[in-house]
Amino acid sequence: MKKQFLYTAFLGAVLLTGGLCITACGDVDEIHELSLSRLLSPTELSARIRNSVNVELEWRAVPGASAYTVEIYEGETAEGTAVRTIEGITTHSYTVSSLQGGTKFLIRIKATGTDINDSKWTEIAATTGDEQIFNTVDAADIAAASVTLRWNANGNPVTKIVLTPGDINHTLTETEIANQSATLTGLTELTTYTATIYNDAKARGTVTFTTLRDLGGAIQIANAEELTSALANAEDGAILALNPGTYEVAKLEVKKTLTLAALEVTQKPILKTTIIRMQAGAGLTMTNIVMDGTGSTGDQAIVYEAATDYHFGAVSIENCEFRNYTKGFFYANVKALIESISIQNCHFGDIVCSGGDFFDLRQAVSPSITFRNNIVARCATTRDLFRIDNSSASFTADALSPIVLRVENNVFYRSVGEGKRLLYLRFKDNQVYFNKNIVAQTTANKKHADTGIAEMANNDYHEAAKFVDGTDTGTVYQLDPQFADPENGNLTVGNQTLIDEQIGVQ
Repeated sequence: MKKQFLYTAFLGAVLLTGGLCITACGDVDEIHELSLSRLLSPTELSARIRNSVNVELEWRAVPGASAYTVEIYEGETAEGTAVRTIEGITTHSYTVSSLQGGTKFLIRIKATGTDINDSKWTEIAATTGDEQIFNTVDAADIAAASVTLRWNANGNPVTKIVLTPGDINHTLTETEIANQSATLTGLTELTTYTATIYNDAKARGTVTFTTLRDLGGAIQIANAEELTSALANAEDGAILALNPGTYEVAKLEVKKTLTLAALEVTQKPILKTTIIRMQAGAGLTMTNIVMDGTGSTGDQAIVYEAATDYHFGAVSIENCEFRNYTKGFFYANVKALIESISIQNCHFGDIVCSGGDFFDLRQAVSPSITFRNNIVARCATTRDLFRIDNSSASFTADALSPIVLRVENNVFYRSVGEGKRLLYLRFKDNQVYFNKNIVAQTTANKKHADTGIAEMANNDYHEAAKFVDGTDTGTVYQLDPQFADPENGNLTVGNQTLIDEQIGVQ
C-alpha cells in the first residue's frame, strides 16, 4: 500500500494529561508520518455560474491524487443517476458546460489515485441561470411580417417557440431542429415581440425583436435630389425608403411625421454632410441609416428650429450610426415639447461637441427619453453628454412632471470632458434610471447636483474614478471590459463577469 506522509516539527503538549506523561514516561517521540488508507477529500471547492448554464469548479489540489472525478445530480441530493459524470480530470479546476438552465444541481467531487483508495466526496450546490440559447436576432432576419430566429442548442433538445403578444405557438420541425433556425410568419409590423424557445415546458432562451414597418407603400428614394423633393412634398405618415448608396445633402427639413428607412436592411444608406432640421409639429422615425457629418455646416446631426406650434411628434432612432459631427448629436434650443424620444441599438463615434453638448435640450423637453443598447465612443470630449436645462416654467400647462430618462445597457468609451458630466439634468422633478452601463476611461463627473437619481445599479466604471461616488445601489463594478479592438471601433465586451451579469450592450 502506498503511504501518504504528513510532516510536523513536533507534537506540543496540548492535552492536560500531556504534562503528566512527560513526567512519568520521559521524552515523547516526534510523529514523522501518518499512513492513510484513502486520499484526503478535496477542499475549498467553489462553483461559479458562467454564461448562465456553465459551472466553473475550483478546488485545492490533493497531495498524492492523480486525477479527480466529478458527478452532477439534478436536485439537492446525490440520489438516482447522475446527469453528468466526468472522470480523469488532471487539473484542480474544471468547467462543466451546457447544463439545463434555471435548475438546482448537487455537484460532488472526489480524488483518485494509484494503489490507494479514492477520497470521500466533497459536495457543493449550484443553481444555473435562465438559459439563453438564442442568438441575437440579425437585422437582416427581421421583416415587417416575419422573422428568422437562430439558436445553438448545445446538444440538448428543443421542441417549440412561443411568441408574445399573440401567443403564437410554433412547433419545431425536424429540419428546423437540425438547422437550429426557424422562420415565423404572420407577424404585425412595428410590433415588439418576445420569443421563448422551449424543451417541452422548460424555457431554454428568450429574445426580443421589433418587426419592421411594411414598406409596401413606401416612396423609394435613389438619390439626394429625390430625397429632398420627397421631404418637401411628404404627407404625415410618409415612409421614405432609401436605396443603398451615399446621399450628399446639406440640409433635410422634416415638416411632417415621417420615416426614413433603409430599403435593404443589410446595406445602410449613408447621409453625408447632412443636418436634419425639425420643423413645427414634426416627428421622425429612423431605422438602419448612417449619418456622417464630415464636411457638414458643423451643426448637430438633428436640430429643432423655431416653431409657432411647439408640440412635436415622437422621435424613434434604431440601428443607426452617427459619426463625425462637430457640435453634437441632438439639439433643441427652441420651446419644443417632444412627445417621446427613443434611441436604441445605435453607434455614435467621434462626435466632438465643440459649441454644444451631445444630447442637448435647452428650451425643449420630452417627458419620456430612452437611451438603450448604444455605443458612444470618443464623444463630447470637452462637454456634457446628456443635458436637459430647467425650462419647466415654459411648460406649466402640459403637466410634464416628472421627466424620465432611462439610460440602460450602454457602453460609454472615452467620452465626456474632464470636469463635465455624463448626466447634466436640471429640469424640475427629473428622474434618471441608469443601470447596467459600462463607463470606461473618462475623467468626467457622473452628474450635476440637480440630477434626480431614481435608480442607479450594476454599472461598471473602468478607469472612471469620479463615477465611484456612493450614489449607486447594488454592485459597483470596476472591471476592465476587455474590449475586443477599441482603437478600431470594436467595443465587444470580453470580460466574463460583465457578460454573465449582462452589463453593457446586449
